[in-house]
Parts: sequence; C-alpha cells; structure tokens
Amino acid sequence: SKQHSVSVITLPPSVLYHCKDELAYQSVRIVITAGERCPQELVDKWSEHTRLFNAYGPSEAAVCATMHEITHKGELPAIGVAIPGVEVWLENEQGEHVVGEGRGELIIGGNGVGLGYLDRPELTAAKFTSNPRAFRTGDVASRDTHGLLHYEGRVDRQVKVDGIRIELEHIESVLEQNEHVSRVFVTDYKDTTSTKIVAFIVPKSGIEESMLRDELVQLCRLQLPL
Repeated sequence: SKQHSVSVITLPPSVLYHCKDELAYQSVRIVITAGERCPQELVDKWSEHTRLFNAYGPSEAAVCATMHEITHKGELPAIGVAIPGVEVWLENEQGEHVVGEGRGELIIGGNGVGLGYLDRPELTAAKFTSNPRAFRTGDVASRDTHGLLHYEGRVDRQVKVDGIRIELEHIESVLEQNEHVSRVFVTDYKDTTSTKIVAFIVPKSGIEESMLRDELVQLCRLQLPL
C-alpha cells in the first residue's frame, strides 16, 4: 500500500490480521472489514490510527447491506445499520418482526436483493420473497439499545473461511461416499490467526488410517473447490 499510496482498503479480518508492518500501511486512512466476524484485537489495532468500518452483506443482496464506523479502541464491532437504499429487519422463530432490542434471523430487503438462485427453484423459494422483495440470510443478529446490529452466528451449519461460505453438510456428504467411512462429522476450528475445516472420521474395519486419509483427500480434491 505504501508503494502505491493506497488510502482505502477492504479486507476480510483473516487477511487484515496479517497486515502487521505499520510502515507499509502509513498511507491507509480508511479500513473496511467484512466477510467474517471482526475480532476485538483488530478493532483495537486499526481504530487507533485509521477510520475503521465493519461492514456486512451477502452476495444475494449486492454484497453490502449494513455498516458501522468503529470510533474508539475497545468498542464492540457491531455490523451497524442499513446503508441507504437497503432495508434490514429481524424475525423471530415465529416469523414475527423483532421490534426494539432483541435477536432473530436477519432479513434484507430492497432493490439490491437478487431474484434467486439459477436453476435452484426450491432453494430460491426458501430464501427469497417477492412481496416484499427480500432475502433470508440465515444469519442471526441482535439489536442493542442504540439500534445497532451485532452478528451472532448462523441458524444452520454454514461457516465462513477467509470470507468464503462453506456448507459443512456438503463436505460430510462427499466424505460419506467412501465405502470405508462409517460416520463423519465436519466442523470449523478457529485459532488466533485463521479458521480451519476439520473432519472427524469413524472408519470401518479393514483399512489403514493412512490409506483412508489419502483416499479422502483425493475425493475432496475431485468434488470440492479448493
């Protein structure tokens, strides 16, 4: 960024974490982070010398839907309020709007919402509505006393790694194709620098662990994006 005098950057937290050479980022004035939950460590570091914005929004709703400027060290990284032209609201498990403080599934409405998924009518029907035009994100959020939204997690088992959505059930279904696998459970594992996908396998008898591991790795390479 110093070489090209970059003044505004948008990066997921997992990438921003590795931007540690402060001299290389002296020209940066505005930092926008999105795609993953922003940890307190990054808030404290970047809010001290730059204008730091925490943004949120899925591709189905033209990427950005809400934003919040974090103004001081120690502030909880809220995803904020809807940007102009976007409407967001929370719905509880009964499909009722959550008024005031509370938590629920985050719904996004407005002209930026897509029409659906190509050639996937059932998924489109489950996630998109036409009146009003809205998208059910599958994300759980809460609204605080100041009207700010805070991301809390998922209603399903979808996770994000480096800002990329991953369906854990899909990985499990691929691994279960191997005839030597009895049971499988896939989860995400977070450390201080990154998120990893970990699979726990219960094998059937009659195959060596190393051979099964090689077979499963090859299966994933053939059927999963790497």
